[in-house]
Amino acid sequence: MKTHIQFRKMKVADIQNGPIRHPVLPDAFIERVKNFKQVLAEVEKTSLDSTLENFQRDEDPETELLIWEHIASIYQWSVVANEGLSVEQKKEVLSILLSLSMDMNDFSDIKKLTKETIDEIVDRYQYV
Repeated sequence: MKTHIQFRKMKVADIQNGPIRHPVLPDAFIERVKNFKQVLAEVEKTSLDSTLENFQRDEDPETELLIWEHIASIYQWSVVANEGLSVEQKKEVLSILLSLSMDMNDFSDIKKLTKETIDEIVDRYQYV
């Protein structure tokens, strides 16, 4: 049975954090977070403490971490495969990957990457 999800717009100031569900994250988990953050450091500036707190709030932090590790892996592949990308282009790569992780595929706001590069990233994200 497929669940229907409804989205609504709201002000960022009205968003409230959920509760801490996992007060302690294992050391190995924290190391994995540090690893993916290192890969994304040039384009993803959220502090380690804030990132870890977000994982503590997740219902299923392991699944969320697997998604972030996948994003980091495809990001790293994209940067190597498209040598010479500017920081702005790298930010667009991350934007595409974040969209894909949320099952969104509208890339009309991507202006600095070619359609071919976008298609390569989408293909790689879905089939790795």
